[in-house]
Amino acid sequence: MLLPWASELEAVDQEFRSILNPEKIQAVINIVPDDWLEGETNFESKEAHRKAYAYFLEMRLANSETFLKEAQHAREILI
Repeated sequence: MLLPWASELEAVDQEFRSILNPEKIQAVINIVPDDWLEGETNFESKEAHRKAYAYFLEMRLANSETFLKEAQHAREILI
């Protein structure tokens, strides 16, 4: 577990939020090889699969405060 050394969670969250945005997420999703998206039956197309990944990551980014608080809480309990 790395939590004992994770003393700058808030600063890292702020920095990543300033770097990441939907456009950068989409740029990364666009370079995911088609081969990695094959065989998935939950999506009608590879583009739909990419959109689902982008949506998931954008929601994680938009709600990073929730994950930050959970990590901070876990760290407080651990140390």
